[in-house]
Amino acid sequence: MFVKRLKKMRKKSNKKPLCEKPTPQQKYLKSQRFLEELEISKAKLEWEADRKVLFAQFIYPSISSAARRILEIRASLNDLNVFPVKDNDTGDNMSKLIATLDFKVTRVMSQKEATADQLWQAFGEGLVEGAQGNSGIFLAAFLDGIRRVLSEAREYDRETILLAVRAAEAKIYTVGTGVIEGTIVSVAEALKNALEEYCDDDSGMSIANFVKMRCNKAVSLTPQQNPKLKGREDSGAKGLAELIVAVVDAICAIRGRVDVEPKNWADIVKDSAKDVTLKARKTLEREVWQEGRPEFCLTIKTSQPIDCRALEWRLEELGESVRVSTIDNSTVAHAHVHDVNKVLEIMTAEFADDFAENVEVSNMRMQFNEATRASSPKK
Repeated sequence: MFVKRLKKMRKKSNKKPLCEKPTPQQKYLKSQRFLEELEISKAKLEWEADRKVLFAQFIYPSISSAARRILEIRASLNDLNVFPVKDNDTGDNMSKLIATLDFKVTRVMSQKEATADQLWQAFGEGLVEGAQGNSGIFLAAFLDGIRRVLSEAREYDRETILLAVRAAEAKIYTVGTGVIEGTIVSVAEALKNALEEYCDDDSGMSIANFVKMRCNKAVSLTPQQNPKLKGREDSGAKGLAELIVAVVDAICAIRGRVDVEPKNWADIVKDSAKDVTLKARKTLEREVWQEGRPEFCLTIKTSQPIDCRALEWRLEELGESVRVSTIDNSTVAHAHVHDVNKVLEIMTAEFADDFAENVEVSNMRMQFNEATRASSPKK
């Protein structure tokens, strides 16, 4: 049975060896093994539930709620963005992803004869088409992990949601071996830990508020975990936390109850995105573009089967901040490069000839200069 296998997988993953903290490479390999094991367990099951009803009742309202929230704080996320490059595009990348996802799913939802498979297919297509930039690919990978579990679930109980979140966290780690703490992965891990650790007996708050508290706390810790943030909260982590809060609120509304926030909420959760942005602007030091840094942000996509690890290694030879992820049977890659034409020529020759047809490029140097001018104090 699925539940028995899930419990066995959880026991296996919850064992904490007496050793040093795992390296990004170890987390990458562990996540790959988990996702492979997940696919094996799903292949042995036959689901009989009405998945279309579950999608309409929970997934679609959650997407709409998340889209509204991310679009609301788009500018704030852009202003927070300083890592890995201060190009002020985190809000744009996340907004494009969630808006594309919402559009794709809404179009299929309007068709009465649409099946659950078609709805989840639209979900996957939205992730592939909307993924761009560092934060966009990370968020797409996270949501694809959720999709891989919930698309086959007969009910959305706590065990199933936990498995989906574990798959989402694992999917983020497989985006690349250089994934570090103090980024979006910290919030994904906080969400997983919150679901694993919450206990109805000894907690004074609901599981909804417990999840929101832990995710927002993870965001507040990102400046300590990642010195390159220069004292700011990570924009990608902030975006994912806000998305999770929006989804939790949507589910609470669907179930007909509103969870009251704990009295010490203000002491646990940091200021709103607007206040954080104002503080960040006041403390922002004058920055200059570092010569020799890659100027272009490149996102390429293909539906052809390729070796993701080989692609990642090749891109690392040509640029930096490399992210590669398989999303809904398509491969999405991101890198910061010097020469876009040269990279595209190599990618199409060595990996997939349709890379040149599915490419998005932005000039990070121009974005950096515009962001620096906008955030500098006016004389």
